[in-house]
Amino acid sequence: MPRNNLPSSSPSTQQGAALVMVLFAIVVLGSLAALGLRNLERSSDALVHEVIGTRADMAARSGAQIDISALYQSEDTGSCQKDEKQVYNFTGDGLRNCRAEVSCRVLGQNKKQQTIYRIESEGFCAVGNQTIKRVIEVGLVGDEEDND
Repeated sequence: MPRNNLPSSSPSTQQGAALVMVLFAIVVLGSLAALGLRNLERSSDALVHEVIGTRADMAARSGAQIDISALYQSEDTGSCQKDEKQVYNFTGDGLRNCRAEVSCRVLGQNKKQQTIYRIESEGFCAVGNQTIKRVIEVGLVGDEEDND
């Protein structure tokens, strides 16, 4: 009598299926690991960008504060007195590789005849091949005496 045409379930005929399942599992796990590494890299880049951005913001604020101080305390330094952009390069630990470029513009006078200034400070910080820029604008009223 002829033999049954059903597939055999002996161990020797199932070895090919196990190999396919192992290869499938390796491919799936490898893809998941690659995805995880890519997300980790993106997260790391975002963190670096955030830290450099914070430093650039602090550089811009520091540049504005230096220029404000010069406006009220000096007659010959600062962007408002020199009528040109001032560049401050920082070398301290917190702002190393950062600089601020500060410019000043006279907007006019108020009713008390006091000069109104607008200081714009751009902070730049570089790490590796990344340079991040932040901008701060400050409005000021000159300290001229009221003549009324």
